[in-house]
Amino acid sequence: MIQNINDLSVLLSIVSSFSDGAQKKELVSLLHDKYPYVQWAMQPRDLLDTAMRLNLLTMRYRCIILTESGRIVCSMATRGVDLNRKQIMYIAENCVLTNKNFLHLVEFLELFVFDKQHNTKIYNTIDYPISDIADMEILTQLGIIYKHKTTLFLNRTYLDLVDEITRLQIYEKDGTKAFTQENLERILAEQKEIGRIAEDLSMRYEKTRLCSKSLHKESHKIRHVSATNVNVGYDIESFRQSTPSLKHDLFIEVKARKHKLYSFIMSSNEVQVAKRLGQKYAVYFWNCLGYSTPSSPTRIIRDPVKKLQIQECDNCLSYIVYLDK
Repeated sequence: MIQNINDLSVLLSIVSSFSDGAQKKELVSLLHDKYPYVQWAMQPRDLLDTAMRLNLLTMRYRCIILTESGRIVCSMATRGVDLNRKQIMYIAENCVLTNKNFLHLVEFLELFVFDKQHNTKIYNTIDYPISDIADMEILTQLGIIYKHKTTLFLNRTYLDLVDEITRLQIYEKDGTKAFTQENLERILAEQKEIGRIAEDLSMRYEKTRLCSKSLHKESHKIRHVSATNVNVGYDIESFRQSTPSLKHDLFIEVKARKHKLYSFIMSSNEVQVAKRLGQKYAVYFWNCLGYSTPSSPTRIIRDPVKKLQIQECDNCLSYIVYLDK
């Protein structure tokens, strides 16, 4: 049982300081020696096991190292010991709700019923007392659920995601539920399709925008480059204004969400290209594409590395970005 989710930030910080990983015994010792002032809410060995179940850490050649999710969480670190809001949201979405190690928590969330008054799902603990549910405290500490008097509320941020995960679960022959590799692949396929839709919408938006400024020649020269070159660091080449030479001066990276989640991931390559291009680089973010087909992006972000203050880190392959609603 993890009693303080913030203990994870200390653990990840220590592991990230090792370029080739750390021996388990050595790591447990460091947790006490390097941070003697931390009042550990759980035994370091149990904390380590929890971090591995969350897929933040893994074992390789008898050494504990960061996973890709662990590196992303570390890349979002700010001053202080506690996890920040971005880190907490990332762990909730990517390390708990879509992690088959915590399927039992999703099954518990299935028992919640929708309440029109609060516009989310609720669970009445008076009518339906909660028996012992392993890892239950993770849901509350990450803010996935919160309690008011005798009622549990599902955070509306995760309402659509929980519904989607529930829909993709299948039943095994013995009647138990499973969240299999097939389910994960189906989610990835859906994400790819949402990305394709967003790119098509972005192309349409750009052509409409340029034509509205009577830039018809430019509108015919827009290029969807990521369809043939995925390593270029952006999806679309367009124009900011009238350009007699018809040389592209706007480079657009398209990001999309099926659900109402205000976040997206930028790869290290995209961040480097965005830094180099500055104001010529823009992110077109499309939100909630599973439920509507908007005519314009939810958010257009020029020079995203500077505007969003993306903090780079060594060995990070990607960064998750959370937007203010």
